[in-house]
Amino acid sequence: MISSPVLDLITNNYVHDEFSMRSKIINYLRHFLDNLFFLEVDMPMMNQLAGGTAAKPFITLKLDLFMDVALELFLKMPVIDSLDLGYEIGR
Repeated sequence: MISSPVLDLITNNYVHDEFSMRSKIINYLRHFLDNLFFLEVDMPMMNQLAGGTAAKPFITLKLDLFMDVALELFLKMPVIDSLDLGYEIGR
């Protein structure tokens, strides 16, 4: 029998509870950090410039894209702009 994530979500309450709990935890963390004046920074997973490594690029839509492995570079950018507190909730 082939397992389906959608079917698993529909038929098993604990899977639904895990989705719900994860969402509540992330919302709580965001609210907590926002109240402390932290700035949420969105970091791209693919970039046209290699940052932090010399990995081979992905060739997509005639673009050379690099997988971003040095995520701290995007967290440092707000610091340069005198925004000292930043966070990112990874996917």
